[in-house]
Amino acid sequence: MHRAKAVLTIAALTAMMLSLLLLAPRIAGQSTGAAAQAQFGAGSVKISGQILTTIPPSDLMFPAQAQRGGGAASSGRGGTNAAAAATLYLVQRDAAGAAMATQQMRGGAIPTGPFEIPNVRPGLYDLFVSLPDARGWGPSANPGQAVQPVGFGRASFEARNDVTGLQITVHQGVDLKGRVTVDGRQSGPGGLQILVEPDARAMAIQPYQFISRFQPSVGADGLFVFPALPEAQYQVRVGMTGSSNLTLVDILLDGKSVKSSGINIDAKPPGTIEIALKTGGPALTAIAPGAVARGGARSGAASQGNSQSQTAGFAFQAAQPGISSPPPATSISKGDGGPATAAVVERATGLAAD
Repeated sequence: MHRAKAVLTIAALTAMMLSLLLLAPRIAGQSTGAAAQAQFGAGSVKISGQILTTIPPSDLMFPAQAQRGGGAASSGRGGTNAAAAATLYLVQRDAAGAAMATQQMRGGAIPTGPFEIPNVRPGLYDLFVSLPDARGWGPSANPGQAVQPVGFGRASFEARNDVTGLQITVHQGVDLKGRVTVDGRQSGPGGLQILVEPDARAMAIQPYQFISRFQPSVGADGLFVFPALPEAQYQVRVGMTGSSNLTLVDILLDGKSVKSSGINIDAKPPGTIEIALKTGGPALTAIAPGAVARGGARSGAASQGNSQSQTAGFAFQAAQPGISSPPPATSISKGDGGPATAAVVERATGLAAD
Protein backbone atom coordinates (compact mmCIF):
# COMPACT_ATOMS: atom_id res chain seq x y z
CA MET A 1 0.00 0.00 0.00
CA HIS A 2 2.76 2.40 1.01
CA ARG A 3 4.73 1.40 -2.07
CA ALA A 4 1.72 2.17 -4.32
CA LYS A 5 1.32 5.61 -2.73
CA ALA A 6 5.03 6.32 -3.25
CA VAL A 7 4.75 5.37 -6.94
CA LEU A 8 1.73 7.64 -7.35
CA THR A 9 3.56 10.51 -5.63
CA ILE A 10 6.58 10.14 -7.89
CA ALA A 11 4.32 10.05 -10.95
CA ALA A 12 2.53 13.20 -9.80
CA LEU A 13 5.82 15.04 -9.23
CA THR A 14 7.06 13.96 -12.66
CA ALA A 15 3.88 15.27 -14.31
CA MET A 16 4.25 18.57 -12.44
CA MET A 17 7.85 19.00 -13.61
CA LEU A 18 6.87 18.30 -17.21
CA SER A 19 4.09 20.89 -16.96
CA LEU A 20 6.53 23.52 -15.71
CA LEU A 21 8.90 22.77 -18.58
CA LEU A 22 6.11 23.24 -21.07
CA LEU A 23 5.28 26.61 -19.53
CA ALA A 24 8.79 27.97 -20.00
CA PRO A 25 9.38 30.57 -22.78
CA ARG A 26 10.71 29.14 -26.01
CA ILE A 27 14.37 29.92 -26.67
CA ALA A 28 15.98 30.22 -30.11
CA GLY A 29 17.21 26.86 -31.34
CA GLN A 30 15.15 24.94 -28.79
CA SER A 31 11.67 23.47 -28.90
CA THR A 32 9.47 22.76 -25.91
CA GLY A 33 6.91 20.95 -28.04
CA ALA A 34 4.08 23.21 -26.86
CA ALA A 35 3.28 26.91 -26.78
CA ALA A 36 3.90 28.71 -23.50
CA GLN A 37 0.72 29.49 -21.63
CA ALA A 38 -0.31 32.76 -19.94
CA GLN A 39 -3.04 32.98 -17.32
CA PHE A 40 -4.44 36.48 -17.84
CA GLY A 41 -7.85 35.97 -16.33
CA ALA A 42 -8.08 32.33 -17.46
CA GLY A 43 -10.10 33.45 -20.45
CA SER A 44 -10.74 31.77 -23.78
CA VAL A 45 -9.24 34.31 -26.22
CA LYS A 46 -5.88 33.83 -27.91
CA ILE A 47 -3.80 36.76 -29.15
CA SER A 48 -1.10 36.08 -31.72
CA GLY A 49 0.98 37.91 -34.26
CA GLN A 50 4.44 39.02 -35.27
CA ILE A 51 7.07 41.21 -33.59
CA LEU A 52 9.25 43.27 -35.94
CA THR A 53 11.88 45.92 -35.30
CA THR A 54 13.57 48.79 -37.11
CA ILE A 55 16.14 49.31 -34.34
CA PRO A 56 19.61 49.03 -35.94
CA PRO A 57 21.49 45.89 -34.85
CA SER A 58 24.25 48.09 -33.41
CA ASP A 59 21.71 49.59 -30.96
CA LEU A 60 19.81 46.38 -30.23
CA MET A 61 21.65 45.89 -26.93
CA PHE A 62 22.11 47.45 -23.52
CA PRO A 63 25.03 49.90 -23.34
CA ALA A 64 28.05 48.72 -21.39
CA GLN A 65 28.45 49.97 -17.85
CA ALA A 66 31.10 52.69 -18.09
CA GLN A 67 33.98 52.58 -15.66
CA ARG A 68 33.94 55.02 -12.77
CA GLY A 69 35.46 58.37 -13.54
CA GLY A 70 34.24 58.42 -17.13
CA GLY A 71 36.58 55.70 -18.36
CA ALA A 72 36.14 53.55 -21.42
CA ALA A 73 33.17 51.26 -21.70
CA SER A 74 33.67 47.69 -20.59
CA SER A 75 32.70 46.31 -24.00
CA GLY A 76 34.48 47.06 -27.23
CA ARG A 77 31.14 46.99 -29.09
CA GLY A 78 29.68 49.60 -26.74
CA GLY A 79 27.09 47.20 -25.35
CA THR A 80 26.61 44.25 -23.09
CA ASN A 81 26.36 40.69 -24.32
CA ALA A 82 22.87 40.26 -22.89
CA ALA A 83 20.44 38.66 -25.32
CA ALA A 84 18.06 41.08 -27.00
CA ALA A 85 14.96 39.39 -25.59
CA ALA A 86 11.56 40.98 -26.04
CA THR A 87 9.27 41.88 -23.15
CA LEU A 88 5.50 42.06 -23.68
CA TYR A 89 3.11 44.15 -21.59
CA LEU A 90 -0.56 43.31 -22.03
CA VAL A 91 -2.60 46.18 -20.57
CA GLN A 92 -6.35 45.77 -20.17
CA ARG A 93 -8.30 49.02 -20.32
CA ASP A 94 -11.82 50.21 -19.79
CA ALA A 95 -14.04 52.03 -22.29
CA ALA A 96 -12.71 55.40 -21.07
CA GLY A 97 -9.11 54.36 -21.77
CA ALA A 98 -7.99 53.88 -18.16
CA ALA A 99 -5.65 50.95 -17.47
CA MET A 100 -7.30 48.20 -15.43
CA ALA A 101 -4.63 45.49 -15.18
CA THR A 102 -1.18 44.76 -16.58
CA GLN A 103 0.57 41.46 -17.31
CA GLN A 104 4.31 41.47 -18.05
CA MET A 105 5.82 38.59 -20.02
CA ARG A 106 9.43 37.86 -20.97
CA GLY A 107 10.44 36.06 -24.14
CA GLY A 108 13.46 33.98 -25.03
CA ALA A 109 16.76 35.02 -26.54
CA ILE A 110 15.30 36.12 -29.86
CA PRO A 111 14.06 39.68 -30.38
CA THR A 112 11.64 39.21 -33.26
CA GLY A 113 9.26 36.62 -34.64
CA PRO A 114 5.81 35.14 -33.99
CA PHE A 115 4.23 35.31 -30.54
CA GLU A 116 1.14 33.84 -28.90
CA ILE A 117 -0.74 34.78 -25.73
CA PRO A 118 -3.50 32.29 -24.90
CA ASN A 119 -6.10 32.27 -22.10
CA VAL A 120 -6.98 35.98 -22.30
CA ARG A 121 -10.36 37.34 -21.28
CA PRO A 122 -12.36 39.25 -23.93
CA GLY A 123 -11.98 43.00 -23.61
CA LEU A 124 -10.08 46.12 -24.67
CA TYR A 125 -6.29 45.87 -24.67
CA ASP A 126 -3.03 47.61 -25.46
CA LEU A 127 -0.08 45.35 -26.20
CA PHE A 128 3.35 46.96 -25.73
CA VAL A 129 6.56 45.25 -26.81
CA SER A 130 9.99 46.42 -25.68
CA LEU A 131 13.47 45.53 -26.95
CA PRO A 132 16.88 46.77 -25.85
CA ASP A 133 17.69 50.09 -27.51
CA ALA A 134 20.95 51.83 -26.68
CA ARG A 135 19.30 55.19 -27.45
CA GLY A 136 16.15 54.66 -25.39
CA TRP A 137 14.81 55.49 -21.93
CA GLY A 138 15.24 53.43 -18.77
CA PRO A 139 12.93 53.16 -15.74
CA SER A 140 14.96 55.79 -13.90
CA ALA A 141 17.25 57.40 -16.46
CA ASN A 142 16.91 59.36 -19.68
CA PRO A 143 18.54 58.50 -23.04
CA GLY A 144 22.31 58.39 -22.93
CA GLN A 145 22.34 57.66 -19.18
CA ALA A 146 20.15 54.57 -18.82
CA VAL A 147 21.89 51.27 -18.07
CA GLN A 148 19.07 49.17 -19.56
CA PRO A 149 17.33 51.41 -22.12
CA VAL A 150 14.60 50.07 -24.37
CA GLY A 151 12.51 50.94 -27.39
CA PHE A 152 8.80 50.16 -27.66
CA GLY A 153 6.18 49.03 -30.13
CA ARG A 154 2.45 49.15 -29.48
CA ALA A 155 -0.92 47.99 -30.78
CA SER A 156 -4.40 48.73 -29.40
CA PHE A 157 -7.32 46.41 -30.10
CA GLU A 158 -10.57 44.92 -28.88
CA ALA A 159 -10.57 41.13 -28.43
CA ARG A 160 -13.98 39.48 -28.66
CA ASN A 161 -12.67 36.16 -29.96
CA ASP A 162 -9.20 35.08 -31.10
CA VAL A 163 -7.04 37.93 -32.41
CA THR A 164 -4.59 36.90 -35.11
CA GLY A 165 -2.24 38.75 -37.42
CA LEU A 166 -1.15 41.50 -35.02
CA GLN A 167 2.09 43.04 -36.24
CA ILE A 168 3.97 45.23 -33.79
CA THR A 169 7.08 47.10 -34.88
CA VAL A 170 9.50 48.15 -32.16
CA HIS A 171 11.34 51.32 -33.11
CA GLN A 172 13.47 54.01 -31.57
CA GLY A 173 11.86 57.04 -29.98
CA VAL A 174 11.67 60.45 -31.65
CA ASP A 175 12.64 63.91 -30.37
CA LEU A 176 9.91 66.35 -29.45
CA LYS A 177 11.37 69.83 -29.93
CA GLY A 178 9.77 73.02 -28.72
CA ARG A 179 10.12 76.72 -28.07
CA VAL A 180 8.69 79.14 -25.53
CA THR A 181 7.31 82.55 -26.42
CA VAL A 182 6.36 85.36 -24.04
CA ASP A 183 4.07 88.04 -25.48
CA GLY A 184 4.90 86.75 -28.95
CA ARG A 185 8.69 86.83 -28.55
CA GLN A 186 10.89 83.77 -28.07
CA SER A 187 12.22 83.66 -24.52
CA GLY A 188 13.20 81.27 -21.73
CA PRO A 189 11.85 82.59 -18.42
CA GLY A 190 13.55 81.22 -15.31
CA GLY A 191 11.65 78.68 -13.23
CA LEU A 192 9.49 77.44 -16.14
CA GLN A 193 8.41 73.81 -15.89
CA ILE A 194 7.46 71.77 -18.97
CA LEU A 195 6.49 68.11 -18.65
CA VAL A 196 4.78 65.54 -20.87
CA GLU A 197 2.29 63.04 -19.43
CA PRO A 198 1.88 59.75 -21.31
CA ASP A 199 -1.60 58.23 -21.65
CA ALA A 200 -2.89 56.04 -18.82
CA ARG A 201 -2.10 52.70 -20.49
CA ALA A 202 1.51 53.71 -21.16
CA MET A 203 1.78 54.93 -17.56
CA ALA A 204 1.30 51.31 -16.46
CA ILE A 205 4.88 50.69 -17.67
CA GLN A 206 7.86 51.94 -15.70
CA PRO A 207 9.89 53.90 -18.30
CA TYR A 208 6.81 55.98 -19.12
CA GLN A 209 6.40 56.80 -15.44
CA PHE A 210 9.91 58.26 -15.40
CA ILE A 211 9.24 60.21 -18.60
CA SER A 212 6.28 61.89 -16.87
CA ARG A 213 8.72 63.29 -14.26
CA PHE A 214 11.40 64.42 -16.70
CA GLN A 215 11.89 68.18 -17.12
CA PRO A 216 14.03 69.40 -20.03
CA SER A 217 16.19 72.45 -19.57
CA VAL A 218 14.87 75.55 -21.31
CA GLY A 219 17.54 77.75 -22.86
CA ALA A 220 17.63 81.53 -22.69
CA ASP A 221 16.38 81.45 -26.28
CA GLY A 222 13.32 79.45 -25.17
CA LEU A 223 14.33 76.23 -26.92
CA PHE A 224 13.94 72.79 -25.34
CA VAL A 225 13.73 69.13 -26.36
CA PHE A 226 12.26 65.88 -25.03
CA PRO A 227 14.67 63.29 -26.46
CA ALA A 228 13.70 59.94 -28.00
CA LEU A 229 10.09 59.84 -26.76
CA PRO A 230 8.50 56.40 -27.13
CA GLU A 231 5.13 56.04 -28.74
CA ALA A 232 2.12 57.32 -26.78
CA GLN A 233 -0.42 60.11 -26.54
CA TYR A 234 1.08 62.89 -24.42
CA GLN A 235 -0.47 65.81 -22.56
CA VAL A 236 1.86 68.80 -22.15
CA ARG A 237 1.89 70.32 -18.66
CA VAL A 238 3.28 73.78 -17.95
CA GLY A 239 4.04 75.39 -14.59
CA MET A 240 6.30 77.88 -12.88
CA THR A 241 8.27 77.68 -9.66
CA GLY A 242 8.44 80.78 -7.46
CA SER A 243 6.49 83.97 -8.09
CA SER A 244 5.29 84.64 -11.60
CA ASN A 245 3.23 87.08 -13.59
CA LEU A 246 2.99 84.75 -16.58
CA THR A 247 -0.05 82.83 -17.76
CA LEU A 248 -0.40 80.07 -20.33
CA VAL A 249 -2.19 81.18 -23.50
CA ASP A 250 -1.96 78.02 -25.59
CA ILE A 251 0.17 75.05 -26.64
CA LEU A 252 0.57 74.82 -30.40
CA LEU A 253 1.85 72.16 -32.78
CA ASP A 254 2.33 73.33 -36.35
CA GLY A 255 0.07 76.26 -35.56
CA LYS A 256 -2.79 74.15 -34.17
CA SER A 257 -3.81 74.05 -30.53
CA VAL A 258 -2.99 70.81 -28.68
CA LYS A 259 -3.57 72.19 -25.20
CA SER A 260 -6.58 69.93 -24.67
CA SER A 261 -6.09 67.16 -27.21
CA GLY A 262 -2.43 66.43 -26.48
CA ILE A 263 0.24 65.22 -28.90
CA ASN A 264 0.40 61.81 -30.54
CA ILE A 265 3.95 60.50 -30.80
CA ASP A 266 4.61 57.62 -33.17
CA ALA A 267 7.48 56.52 -35.41
CA LYS A 268 7.67 59.81 -37.30
CA PRO A 269 9.21 62.94 -35.74
CA PRO A 270 6.50 65.47 -34.89
CA GLY A 271 6.64 69.17 -35.63
CA THR A 272 7.88 71.80 -33.16
CA ILE A 273 5.57 72.69 -30.31
CA GLU A 274 5.17 76.25 -29.03
CA ILE A 275 4.43 77.12 -25.40
CA ALA A 276 2.74 80.51 -25.74
CA LEU A 277 2.83 82.62 -22.57
CA LYS A 278 1.82 86.18 -21.80
CA THR A 279 2.29 88.59 -18.94
CA GLY A 280 -0.73 89.24 -16.77
CA GLY A 281 -3.76 87.07 -16.08
CA PRO A 282 -3.92 83.99 -13.81
CA ALA A 283 -0.32 83.25 -12.88
CA LEU A 284 1.27 79.87 -13.54
CA THR A 285 1.87 77.78 -10.43
CA ALA A 286 4.36 75.02 -9.71
CA ILE A 287 3.51 71.47 -10.74
CA ALA A 288 4.79 68.36 -8.98
CA PRO A 289 6.49 66.00 -11.44
CA GLY A 290 4.80 62.62 -11.32
CA ALA A 291 1.54 64.00 -9.93
CA VAL A 292 -0.36 62.48 -12.84
CA ALA A 293 -4.02 63.31 -13.29
CA ARG A 294 -4.77 59.97 -14.95
CA GLY A 295 -3.41 57.04 -12.97
CA GLY A 296 -1.63 53.94 -14.17
CA ALA A 297 -2.78 50.34 -13.94
CA ARG A 298 -4.96 49.16 -11.12
CA SER A 299 -4.15 45.67 -9.99
CA GLY A 300 -6.96 43.21 -10.49
CA ALA A 301 -7.76 39.67 -9.45
CA ALA A 302 -6.61 38.36 -12.81
CA SER A 303 -3.43 40.41 -13.10
CA GLN A 304 -0.04 40.95 -11.59
CA GLY A 305 -0.49 44.71 -11.40
CA ASN A 306 2.81 46.42 -12.17
CA SER A 307 4.98 43.54 -11.00
CA GLN A 308 8.31 42.99 -12.71
CA SER A 309 8.13 39.18 -12.59
CA GLN A 310 9.22 37.34 -15.70
CA THR A 311 6.13 35.27 -16.31
CA ALA A 312 6.24 32.62 -19.01
CA GLY A 313 3.43 34.25 -20.88
CA PHE A 314 4.04 33.79 -24.58
CA ALA A 315 5.86 31.61 -27.05
CA PHE A 316 8.42 32.67 -29.63
CA GLN A 317 8.98 30.59 -32.71
CA ALA A 318 12.40 30.50 -34.35
CA ALA A 319 13.42 33.84 -35.82
CA GLN A 320 16.68 35.58 -36.58
CA PRO A 321 17.52 38.93 -34.93
CA GLY A 322 18.01 41.96 -37.11
CA ILE A 323 16.01 44.63 -38.86
CA SER A 324 12.62 43.69 -40.22
CA SER A 325 10.53 46.01 -42.34
CA PRO A 326 6.94 46.43 -41.09
CA PRO A 327 4.20 45.20 -43.41
CA PRO A 328 1.85 47.73 -44.98
CA ALA A 329 -1.16 46.84 -42.81
CA THR A 330 -2.42 44.84 -39.87
CA SER A 331 -4.89 42.05 -40.52
CA ILE A 332 -7.27 40.65 -37.93
CA SER A 333 -9.18 37.45 -38.63
CA LYS A 334 -10.64 34.39 -36.97
CA GLY A 335 -7.82 32.31 -38.36
CA ASP A 336 -10.27 30.14 -40.31
CA GLY A 337 -10.75 32.50 -43.22
CA GLY A 338 -14.00 33.86 -41.79
CA PRO A 339 -14.91 37.46 -41.02
CA ALA A 340 -12.96 39.46 -38.47
CA THR A 341 -13.96 38.80 -34.88
CA ALA A 342 -11.71 41.39 -33.21
CA ALA A 343 -11.73 45.05 -34.12
CA VAL A 344 -8.46 46.99 -34.15
CA VAL A 345 -9.25 50.24 -32.35
CA GLU A 346 -5.98 51.89 -33.31
CA ARG A 347 -2.66 50.72 -34.65
CA ALA A 348 0.73 52.16 -33.85
CA THR A 349 4.07 51.02 -35.20
CA GLY A 350 6.47 51.19 -32.38
CA LEU A 351 7.40 52.84 -28.91
CA ALA A 352 11.32 53.50 -25.70
CA ALA A 353 14.12 50.60 -19.38
CA ASP A 354 16.86 50.57 -17.05
